[in-house]
Amino acid sequence: MAICEFSFGFRRFQINEKESQFLLAVWFTKTKDQTIVWSANGNDPAPQGSTLTQNSSSAFVLNDPNGKELWKAPGNGSKSSCAAILDNGNLVILDEQYNSIWESFKEPTDTILPGQILSMNTTLRSHQSITNYSYGRFQLSLQLDGNLVLYSINMPSEVLNHAYFATMTMFWESQLIFTVVGYIRTQVVEAVLQHGDPVQGIPGITDICGVFDANTFVGGFCGLNGCKPDFPLPNCDNGWEENKGQVSFVRLTNMDWPFTDYSLVQGANETQCKQQCLDDCMCVVAIYEKQVAIVGRRSILCPTEDIAQILRE
Repeated sequence: MAICEFSFGFRRFQINEKESQFLLAVWFTKTKDQTIVWSANGNDPAPQGSTLTQNSSSAFVLNDPNGKELWKAPGNGSKSSCAAILDNGNLVILDEQYNSIWESFKEPTDTILPGQILSMNTTLRSHQSITNYSYGRFQLSLQLDGNLVLYSINMPSEVLNHAYFATMTMFWESQLIFTVVGYIRTQVVEAVLQHGDPVQGIPGITDICGVFDANTFVGGFCGLNGCKPDFPLPNCDNGWEENKGQVSFVRLTNMDWPFTDYSLVQGANETQCKQQCLDDCMCVVAIYEKQVAIVGRRSILCPTEDIAQILRE
């Protein structure tokens, strides 16, 4: 079904010339790319012939052609009457009195929309690629302690690494609000904390932003523009494979980038650590500390040495 800016239904992804898979999803109708903003079965795409029906208990269920359940909408003990897509992109399921018993805004996947509010103990999880909506390796979490945190996740173990960003809004009731005019803020009881996007300095590249105090979380931050290399970097979308042969390693001693690792690989020596970084298009720096090597924000157990990789043309 389609209404105004959003559509709800099955989105096709072509696997090969003869086979397709489908996501039960909500997406932008009028944008050029028709971006998906919510999906029910990202980790379990539906084959051709799958159906969304109401079962004997009136719950909405997505089944494959063999009857395997791929997704089931929570009912909270109430009988579902119908489903509707609202103007703001929220998919809601209503009971017989047309009260909402479930909504996609309260169980988001990887996107928050204007007007949407994330409550504590809610997460957003990245997907792997534009055609693969299974879980990726990054997670935004509004934790039960009120702290809004970004994590990287080890795949496939699903182990969380140290947070690489946190608002430190702990010990109170918090909400993450995306206002209809485009502002995103963390709201506390009778207070609003506005958060920019400070970037910790990278000494020796363009400037030294200070010393990061891990105990007090004060100092050591650049302004909102951040500290950036003064040379172009290849990236995941532009020329990494073609240019990674031009990468060189520059050793810096007594240097650290705390809390920036995003994946854990164990049992690698220095050569393997370097190769891990070269094979990862998001890798920027490798750090050894107390026999733990952080490679491009990727944690690897390695010998105790200090080494930093700086990408240069």
